[in-house]
Amino acid sequence: MDEAIQVMDFTIVCGFRNKRAQEKAFDEGKSEKHWPNSKHN
Repeated sequence: MDEAIQVMDFTIVCGFRNKRAQEKAFDEGKSEKHWPNSKHN
């Protein structure tokens, strides 16, 4: 993460999604993977 911040400053708002949140993100096109196949699960 330190390397990424050198290129662009950013904030991580949420590092984990439960099943409902992951499926909502998928349905809205904000994730390419279903629960539990995302790194956020």
